[in-house]
Amino acid sequence: MIVNTFQESIEEKVLLILKEKFKVSDEHFTEQYRNMPLTWEPFNFTAIQLMYLLLEIEKIIGIRIPGQYFHDYGFSTIEKIINSSICAAEALK
Repeated sequence: MIVNTFQESIEEKVLLILKEKFKVSDEHFTEQYRNMPLTWEPFNFTAIQLMYLLLEIEKIIGIRIPGQYFHDYGFSTIEKIINSSICAAEALK
């Protein structure tokens, strides 16, 4: 898969937010954990933490993630959150 620098930048920002604001360790950014719901072990996010994560992503990246991107739990895993953020950011281009 070809990833451009714009997408990489969004991904890096999302991972940095998870690391700095939610203390998610680098080992949990591996492929093994990327499609695991953040409400499961080892993350144990609450609904309030997911909402805070959404607000932090929107503020730091400067985007608004529309409700359509949440369809089918599109904001439940690291991978889906990155993809939702990239889609929202690309819509602003």
